Amino acid sequence: MKANINPVGKHTRKAIAEEAGKYIATQVDKIQQDVARRTMKMMCVALYDAFDFDSDKCRTVLKELFKMAEERQEHEETFWWTLDKICMGELNLSDLLEKENYEVMDK
Repeated sequence: MKANINPVGKHTRKAIAEEAGKYIATQVDKIQQDVARRTMKMMCVALYDAFDFDSDKCRTVLKELFKMAEERQEHEETFWWTLDKICMGELNLSDLLEKENYEVMDK
């Protein structure tokens, strides 16, 4: 018995690879959004528990985070460096937060 196997053409392979790449990028974006949303929820609860933040204060913090995210898009080169300077220097949080590795990020 002979089996007929239709080889996938070069153009079809390329199309499949492109579609797979788009799907993966979409899934990665969704995962990143889920992680960010969950982190913000944990932050709001931590602020509520530790400092009795009410909804107005949590909204203010979230709005500030959204503003910072927009700023990051406009000033990517200096954004993380500035946050590290504030977190490690002014706030002295180097025991809890790692400094960014600028050589490998977003290249």
